[in-house]
Amino acid sequence: ASQRRLEHLESAVSPRAASRMEMARVELARLDLERLDRKLELDRSIAAATERRENNIESRVDRARSSASRVLAAHDTKAQLAVKEKAELSVARKIHFAKLNDADVRVKLARASCKDAAPVAFEIPVRDGKPVARLPAALERRLQVKSRTSPFKSPIDLETRKALSAAARVRFAQ
Repeated sequence: ASQRRLEHLESAVSPRAASRMEMARVELARLDLERLDRKLELDRSIAAATERRENNIESRVDRARSSASRVLAAHDTKAQLAVKEKAELSVARKIHFAKLNDADVRVKLARASCKDAAPVAFEIPVRDGKPVARLPAALERRLQVKSRTSPFKSPIDLETRKALSAAARVRFAQ
């Protein structure tokens, strides 16, 4: 019955209307094909954009990893250099202070060996005008140790030093 109805409708349609219907069907098919093409193009462009984005992210991750490894390597190198410099500095300090200690020991031994020698005696006029044969022992020891080129302060005040040098000049002149 449905087939008879279809045949009746087809026979009832004029050839002009049939050609228009056929053109409409062709147009619908063409529009469907265009829609499918656009959909496929869109899917391809989305896939390409996704792939580009993933590649970009991967390259960024690789660059970040390489820069992080460079930074870590530089930090390790810097730490190793710091440890090496610290060790070299401690060795240099040990050598330097060993030399200083040896020099101090030599100076002390030299001073100890010179203790037997008689200290230099100065005659200093006192208030009553009588010359004193010797300085006090503590002052003699200080005068032996100190000198004009000594980095230490002078053990006696300026007036006493002037008196000592003046008296020494007088004695030398006599």
